[in-house]
Amino acid sequence: MDWVKKNWILLACGLIAVAAIGIGVWTLMGFDQVRSQTQSIADVASQLDRVRNNAANEQMISEARQHFDTAFAGTKKALEEALAVNERQPLQEGVFPTAQAPDSGYQFRLAYRQAVNELPQVLRGGRAPSGEMVQQIINRLEDKHRKQLKFQVVGGELNVPQAPDVSGYVPRVSRAVPADMRGGMDRGNFDRGGMDRGGMDRGGMDRGNFDRGGMDRGGMDRGNFDRGGMGAPYSRQPGALTAGRTPEGAIPPREVLLPQAQQIAIYQVATAIWTYTGEQSFMVHPMVESVERPTPVDLWAAQMFYWIDQDVAQALRNVNEQAAAQLPEDQQWVAHLPVKHLVSLDISDYITSSADRDISGGGRGGGFSSGSMSVLHGGQAGRSGSGNMAIGTTDLSFTGRGRTGEYDVVQFALNLVIDARALPRVLTALAKQNFYTPITVQYRDVNMTAARERGYLYGSEPAIDVDIVCEALFFREIYEKMMPEEVKARLGGEGAAGGAGAFRR
Repeated sequence: MDWVKKNWILLACGLIAVAAIGIGVWTLMGFDQVRSQTQSIADVASQLDRVRNNAANEQMISEARQHFDTAFAGTKKALEEALAVNERQPLQEGVFPTAQAPDSGYQFRLAYRQAVNELPQVLRGGRAPSGEMVQQIINRLEDKHRKQLKFQVVGGELNVPQAPDVSGYVPRVSRAVPADMRGGMDRGNFDRGGMDRGGMDRGGMDRGNFDRGGMDRGGMDRGNFDRGGMGAPYSRQPGALTAGRTPEGAIPPREVLLPQAQQIAIYQVATAIWTYTGEQSFMVHPMVESVERPTPVDLWAAQMFYWIDQDVAQALRNVNEQAAAQLPEDQQWVAHLPVKHLVSLDISDYITSSADRDISGGGRGGGFSSGSMSVLHGGQAGRSGSGNMAIGTTDLSFTGRGRTGEYDVVQFALNLVIDARALPRVLTALAKQNFYTPITVQYRDVNMTAARERGYLYGSEPAIDVDIVCEALFFREIYEKMMPEEVKARLGGEGAAGGAGAFRR
C-alpha cells in the first residue's frame, strides 16, 4: 500500500495512457470489430481452460490407438502373407546351408533329376512326335495292308495263299490246235484268251475268286494293286504271283507311307496333351548329368532354377486348367487350350544393385545400369534368354531393381506359343504365382501350316509366339539363412544385411 501511495502519479498516468490507447483502437478499428476479436479471445481462453481441466482426451487417444493397432496388424498380416507366398522348401532336407552327410549332394542330385523329369507332367505336357514314333506307325500301316491283302508272315517272309483248285482246269495249248479240239477248248474252257466264260472266267477265277469276290477291290484286280488301298501309283505295275510270294511293290514303300504316318502321329500326340514341351522348356542345371560331387554353389543354383521352373509350370497350368473347365471333355487338348507350347525358359544370375558403379563392366553407366554376378551360373555363360530377349541386367527394366538388404533379384525369360487372346491371362498368372513382375513382352504371329509341318498342332484360332521377361524377388529373410557360405561369399557386399524383418516393428 505504501508503494501505491508513493507511485500514484505513475499509476494514474499509466491508466490514462491505457485508456487512451483503448479509445484509439476503438476509433481505429470500430467497436464491432473489437468486440468480435474480444469474443474470439474469450473462446480461445475457454478452450484452453477446458484443456487445462481435462488435459487427456481419452476417447480420442483410444480411437487413435485402436486405429494404429488395426493398421499395424493389417501390415503385419500382409507381410506374413507375402513371406508365405514367397517361401519355398528345398528339394532335399539336410543340404542347405551345409550338407549334413557325405552323400547329401548325391542324394540331392537324384531328387533334382527326378523332379526335373516330372515338370512336364505339371503342364500335362508332351513332345512333338519323334521319328521313332512315326516309324512305329508306318509298321502298323504295313501290317494293315498285309491283312487287307490276306498276306501271312511265315518264317519272316511274306507269302500269299495258293490259288484254290478249279475243276475242269486244262493247261493252255498252242493255237495250232486240231479242229476237232476247238469245240472243247473254245467257248467251253479257254475262249477269248484262254480263261474266259467257260472255265476260269465268271465261274473260276474272275468274279468268283480274284475279281470282286476275292482280291479285286481288295488289292489285285485292276493292274495288280489299284483299288485295294495301294492307289494309282501301283495300278499299272506288272507282277503275277510267282513262287507263292508277294510281287514287287505289293505294299507301298515306307517313304510313300511316311506323310500319312506323320499326320497320324501329330494327331495322336496333340489329343493326349495340354501343352507341348521340349528339351529347352525348363532351365536345368548341368549337374543333373554330371557324375562328379556337386559343389555347394551347384546345389544352390540347381535349387534356385527348380523353384522358378516349378512356379512357371504351375502358373501356365492354372491358365489351361481354367480354360479346360469351360470346354467339353473331347476338346480338352492342346488345339483348344490357351497355353500351347512352352518353348524355353531361361534364368539369369543374381542381379546386382543399381549402385553408382557398374559391376558387370557394361551397360549405360552413370549409376543406372547393373549386371549379374557369377553365382548361379558358376562363372560360365548361361542361356541368355529366349529369342532376342536379354536377361541379367536392369538396363531394360522399368523397375531398376537389383539386390538390396531386403531381397535378391533374378530375371527369367519365357518363350511361349499361346492363343493370341490369352496374353493378359498368362501375365496375370505369372504375377500371381509369386513375386514375379513382367518387365518386357514381345510377340509375333505363328504360321500354323509351318508349325504343323514341324509336328505341332496348335489349332485353328490365331496364335502368337511371345517372349516374356520377368523379374523375380526372393526375400532375404527366407532364403539367406539357406544359402551356403560359398554363395554368400560370392555375393559379397552386394546389398546391406537385413531382411524383411526390417519391416517388423
